This record gives sequence, structure tokens and C-alpha cells, in this order.
Amino acid sequence: DKLISAATANAKKTEIHETKMEDGIMKMRMVMGGLTIPAGGKVELKPMGLHVMLMGVTEKLIEGETLMLTLTFEKAGSVELSVPIAGPGAMMAPNMN
Repeated sequence: DKLISAATANAKKTEIHETKMEDGIMKMRMVMGGLTIPAGGKVELKPMGLHVMLMGVTEKLIEGETLMLTLTFEKAGSVELSVPIAGPGAMMAPNMN
């Protein structure tokens, strides 16, 4: 299957991003074309790797609480999840561009 989008009522825009080390610098980029999940496999969304980026947050998010996130897959359709809110430091690292 393929993860094609993510959405939440708590942000104006959500994107699937990947963080990678390139030439000694951490770089974050939007994953274009969706995120393919191999048959029988799994893909983990986590800080400093593949993750969902919230932009234009519409209300204060409190670390340790949860928010509702809808993931939309090409074949499986939409799946609604309650996900933990990580603090800003969970996503940042030294030398990040």
C-alpha cells in the first residue's frame, strides 16, 4: 500500500517529511508521491526519520497529550489515529537545515 496523505483539524496543512544526514548536515524534505509500504512490511514514523509535519497549527498543542490524525492510504483508505504530541526538541538536531 502507499501512504498518500495525513490530515488533522489541529493544523492548516500536514505533510509527510523525511529527515536525513547529508554531508554532515541534517536535512528535512517533503516525501513526494506518497510513502510506499512494502507488502508484509512496515514503515515507522518517528522523530529524526519519516514523520508527519504540522504547519499552521490552529491551537496550542501540549506535549504529552494526543491529537487525532487521519492517514489516507491508496488502497486501505483512511485510518484515524490518536497520536502523542512530541515537544519541539524531539524533531530538531544540531546542524539542521
